[in-house]
Amino acid sequence: MSEPDHLEATNWLEGVLTDIAKINPPVDLKGLDKDSLVTLITMADVDGNGKIVNRHIRKLSEVKSGFTRFQESDVLFAKITPCMENGKGAIASKLQNGYGFGSTEFHVLRAKESGCPGFIFHISADKKFRNKALTYFSGSAGQQRVDSEFFSKYHLEIPPRNEQRKIAKILTTVDNLIEKTEALIAKYEAIRQGMMHDLFTRGVDENGRLRPSYQEAPELYEETELGCFPKDWTILPLEDISIKIQDGTHFSPKTSSGTYRYITSKNIRFGYMNITECGWISEKEHLSIYGRCDVQFGDILLTKDGANTGNASINDLKEQFSLLSSVAMIRSDPSLAEAGYILHYLLSPWCQQRIKDIMDGNAITRLTLDKIKKFRIPVPTLREQKRIANSIDSVHRKMKTEKNISKKIESIKTALMQDLLTGKVRVPPDEETEAHV
Repeated sequence: MSEPDHLEATNWLEGVLTDIAKINPPVDLKGLDKDSLVTLITMADVDGNGKIVNRHIRKLSEVKSGFTRFQESDVLFAKITPCMENGKGAIASKLQNGYGFGSTEFHVLRAKESGCPGFIFHISADKKFRNKALTYFSGSAGQQRVDSEFFSKYHLEIPPRNEQRKIAKILTTVDNLIEKTEALIAKYEAIRQGMMHDLFTRGVDENGRLRPSYQEAPELYEETELGCFPKDWTILPLEDISIKIQDGTHFSPKTSSGTYRYITSKNIRFGYMNITECGWISEKEHLSIYGRCDVQFGDILLTKDGANTGNASINDLKEQFSLLSSVAMIRSDPSLAEAGYILHYLLSPWCQQRIKDIMDGNAITRLTLDKIKKFRIPVPTLREQKRIANSIDSVHRKMKTEKNISKKIESIKTALMQDLLTGKVRVPPDEETEAHV
């Protein structure tokens, strides 16, 4: 492209990223003395969603050597694996005195007169861009970095600067929506954690209110092997409140296709099932496995082998399926225990720690079926179990709603990036101002 520092065309032009951005440009520190305050941003201070999560204020003399220099509105791009693949990068903002110093593993992209910082950032955050950068890795395994020459070879369609600004504004608005949704999810998670602690130690009365704490009414509680609980609760092994506890087959199926699903530990996540990737087996093999481990709708599924040990969910499939030995089914006795209560207790932080404490094995850690059966939990009355489970479920449903909203917004953003960053969809440009997007 001719005159890369100043594009005045009204149409999109073919070019490379260096037509609108300077790569690792010099930073003039004139006017600053050794005691001037500047901002330090390490790799750990930048997340994979384009945000700077922490800023450190330092004297210039402390960071002048050994760090990458940048200034307000420069784009930071993580060049080293795995940070690059994880999407680390951000627009440098809120810098003390307008200057920043950071990890030597950042490339710095500064907008030319023809470029907009926000547009350059969104280009650099695009998965297409990151995947292409992978082909420009150099260095030894584990220490590979994206060469700076990549930016001069990355071809793209370049809109006029004012249209770049409008595109950046739209995508930044979507990013802000995602951030707000994730903050709400985090808030609900904090509420759920606090609620679980109170519900599993104090319980709720007939009116649905938390009992007074031990400090307020010690006469309501008694000390047990698992801690202090209401006096009318009992501590029982899972086998005493279950109809059946069984794990899946200990033999790998000989068939790999058929009409029945084959569920393993990878399909049991923390609180839910994910069957997008599961095996299939023949009817003959399924019937042989199912005769021993007949998983039913509403049973609890608990992973008992490997890195995922302790993950648990309620079976929400009404169809029959076969289970591998890495997963155990727990069928609660409906006259004694609420499956939802057991599930929430198993997923509580303190119970997860107890599970880790009793796991056996060196190369492969696991829970034995006997330990699962003997695993003791606090057991309120059935009615109170249901009240506890319902309280936790109410917050969980709100979290699930927000997570679904977040996924939809992410999907919208992906489509928008495809349309806006390629010029497939044009937007009315913003008028030029001095503000940065």
